[in-house]
Amino acid sequence: MMGFILRAAAVCLVLAGSAQAADLAAIDADAMSGDPERIRKSIHAYELLESDDADVLWRLIRAYYNYYDEFTERDRSTQEWAANRGYALAERALPKFPHKAEVVYYGATIGLAYAEVHRFKAPFLIGDLFKTLEEAWRLDPAIDGGGPDRRLAFLYALPWPLGKWDKEKVVEHLQKAVVFAPERASNRLGLAKALADLKRYDEGWPHVQFMRAGNFWAASDHWKTIYLRRTEEVAAEYPQNRK
Repeated sequence: MMGFILRAAAVCLVLAGSAQAADLAAIDADAMSGDPERIRKSIHAYELLESDDADVLWRLIRAYYNYYDEFTERDRSTQEWAANRGYALAERALPKFPHKAEVVYYGATIGLAYAEVHRFKAPFLIGDLFKTLEEAWRLDPAIDGGGPDRRLAFLYALPWPLGKWDKEKVVEHLQKAVVFAPERASNRLGLAKALADLKRYDEGWPHVQFMRAGNFWAASDHWKTIYLRRTEEVAAEYPQNRK
């Protein structure tokens, strides 16, 4: 009898796990859609799960970041709302799951968003964000298309006291990010800009050409428009553009 009960309990756990996985897959589609309304819907859906499971928490943090990101050049107050909510959640999740790559990476990512909207606090946050991103890189450097390298490059590009202001490190990290995700616009365009800053024009120009061809990956049409405009801004720094 006890064996039957244990087997039944095990089956229930498996079914519950399968149901949660199916729920998460459906919500993930909204979270990654690039549509602000669908992303907001996913935030609500994740919250309704009322779960402290790591796989739910990191997805919710990511959704807050995606919502923040889609309001770039649109609505600063909405960005602040998303960054505040996501960062508060990350502060709760990171101590509980310090070795879960997704929690660590997306926790640092929303931390960067929080620092961006609260710039007076940024100097007090950057040191910990560096350490968290380095840990994310150690756990899974390929996550989010080379995300840890891309975020570290961003911090190295900032002058003190916000960053470490090392242009060579910016290039080094973005080159790694491009290896992980060569189709990703933020990797390619970031590297093109970083190489232009070092006047390494022959190395950077192929990345400008790649971006101009428009075959890159962007999170949404909104971001594709931004990247195409920024590509021309970066291209203007290249002597090849004037030939």
